[in-house]
Amino acid sequence: MTHLLRIDDNELYQIVNPGNYEELKKYESVDIYTKDDNNEPILIKVATEDFNKEYPLISSDNTLMNLFIRLKDRISLIRREQNQLNVDLKKSLKIDMPKAKTILTSLVDVTLSEPRTELLNEIKETIDLMLREYLSNPEVIKHLVQVSIHDYSTSLHLANCMLFCFGYAHYSKYSKKDMKDLGLAALLHDIGKLEIPDYLLQASRKLTPDEFKIIKRHTTAGYSLIESSDFSKAVKLATIEHHERLDGTGYPNGRQYLHETSKVIGIIDVFEALTHWRPYKDEMNPLEALKFIKEKEVDLGRFDEKIFKSFAQSLVGMKLAPNAGVAQ
Repeated sequence: MTHLLRIDDNELYQIVNPGNYEELKKYESVDIYTKDDNNEPILIKVATEDFNKEYPLISSDNTLMNLFIRLKDRISLIRREQNQLNVDLKKSLKIDMPKAKTILTSLVDVTLSEPRTELLNEIKETIDLMLREYLSNPEVIKHLVQVSIHDYSTSLHLANCMLFCFGYAHYSKYSKKDMKDLGLAALLHDIGKLEIPDYLLQASRKLTPDEFKIIKRHTTAGYSLIESSDFSKAVKLATIEHHERLDGTGYPNGRQYLHETSKVIGIIDVFEALTHWRPYKDEMNPLEALKFIKEKEVDLGRFDEKIFKSFAQSLVGMKLAPNAGVAQ
């Protein structure tokens, strides 16, 4: 073991110590550290060496040793995983839709595990890949949306919203550039939920008023995460405006004048939540969800009627709703 004298805590990232070497193999290509009793970093394995039984995983007090890698190595590993998942996604989209849906959700999950600009930018490759597949075969989106996963995660929600946004953008004759921007906004609109405790996001009961106040913070938290990035104004505003409403009853700021992208994301965000299982409710079928949104949101002036009608028509076009009569 070698003491390292010039490495700050903010340069290190603690990894899970599973107590076995097999699950640590993904870290074999990077240096691994622990800390001594004075909280000083100690190098226990260099990147050029295999992780094997010569390296201790148990401390002298018979507890699992705390293990760390450099943050720059973590970023490099995530980027490598993103690239591999994109390769796997491209293959699966042609032969195995359930697998493709799982890979897409995993890709979003991996990206959000370290929401730094350089890694968030990598998701643009996924958007490009999905858009190319969709433009060459629009059926791909319909098949992906129809893959039912009885589970809930922010990543799955974001992936579904992106798929619906592509269908809406195609129906509305968006340019390729604007389609990409809308898809990116869909993938990142709930990024602020990374700052919200999982026990609230996964709650199978009605939240208390104080708990709901915490949930609401994801909008401002999301905007703060990407405010200084090079993403477009539309993508940034979608993070903070997707729960705003045209009559001023939304949050966090009660805005009434919203970016077009935020209006679209707001509708699709609600539709996706209604039509997919959550720990606290069963899913609605698409027609029921459209009727609910029209009566509770559109007719009350909270959602843009024109956008809603176009979205309903796009679902018909993707054969995800029987007819668009509800939108009339």
